[in-house]
Amino acid sequence: MLSLIEKLKQVKDFRKDKGKRHPLWIVLLVIIL
Repeated sequence: MLSLIEKLKQVKDFRKDKGKRHPLWIVLLVIIL
């Protein structure tokens, strides 16, 4: 699980600053789980 989180943190965040309520890696982790 830890390596998955590390990989998700490397994903480039394409969202605008206005739309960033949560870090992208957390959003992706919730979607995967």
